[in-house]
Amino acid sequence: MYSPFSASAPNLKIIRTRWFRANFKLTDGKATYGELVYPYFFSKKAVVKTASASWVFRQKFFSRTISITDENSLNVGELRMKWFGRSAKLHLKNGPVFSFTRPWFFIRQYFWLDNQQEQIASLKPHFFSRTIDVSFGKNLQSDTLPLLLVFLGTHLIVLKRRRRAAAAH
Repeated sequence: MYSPFSASAPNLKIIRTRWFRANFKLTDGKATYGELVYPYFFSKKAVVKTASASWVFRQKFFSRTISITDENSLNVGELRMKWFGRSAKLHLKNGPVFSFTRPWFFIRQYFWLDNQQEQIASLKPHFFSRTIDVSFGKNLQSDTLPLLLVFLGTHLIVLKRRRRAAAAH
């Protein structure tokens, strides 16, 4: 169903495919590499399915922490968001720590950075659009980590949009 991921694929985009039960697919226009699915209408739980792995993102009510588990319900890591900041830290079980950040208030681009502050991936959402442009840095070691970072970043962008929409009403 999903193609094996290659970080060298050009023109990667996250595309929203449904409106009420949101689905987001990572595609290059020819192949689909994975999908982010929200099982319920206003769910804070998200399920990611790819060719090589599956993850579940869960956030408790009034919590700024997202737990990440794999398809066997084993803990993969935890993401901690700052209360009044534009960044979050991902702590994986096997050791590495990554930062999800938006460097400046007026830039609508988000970055995943490693411990040395080198860019791993960037996500650029567009105004009034259902797409998010995805690009990768040069230092990628595995084929599943970039997918986890891209879909977790998409999940954070969706949660932020939901919070803004709720605050506006």
